[in-house]
Amino acid sequence: MSYIPAVFSTPTVTFTYAARVDSDVQTVFHNSDPAENGHVLANVENPLADDSVEMDDVAVLLNGDAAPLLTVEGDDELAERVADLQDDGVDFFVCQNSLHARDLDASDVRERVRVVPSGVGLLTKLQDEGYAYITP
Repeated sequence: MSYIPAVFSTPTVTFTYAARVDSDVQTVFHNSDPAENGHVLANVENPLADDSVEMDDVAVLLNGDAAPLLTVEGDDELAERVADLQDDGVDFFVCQNSLHARDLDASDVRERVRVVPSGVGLLTKLQDEGYAYITP
């Protein structure tokens, strides 16, 4: 990782700022509230549509009561948006514990959604790898 130093000054105060160069922007979006599913998808869609933001790796984890969105019984309109985001390279994950708590399993999950044993475990791993964490 390299930094470009920059100095900004006014007659009384000098500010130093180091801009990060050539960095990968990795982001994980997390939601457990089904009322926020549409909001979370918009949070993913907006920076992807913004040419001034380069999103390299984007992951979405749904767990808790939000998990059923990623099943075949989930909201079809939102599921269409999920499929469009998957086409744009966004990885979707759902927590196996959350599925089991709702009498669901991997066979109920929509295509291209990855089931992980523990959603919180995935969040911890991704944050340790440098992913920014965003939740509503």
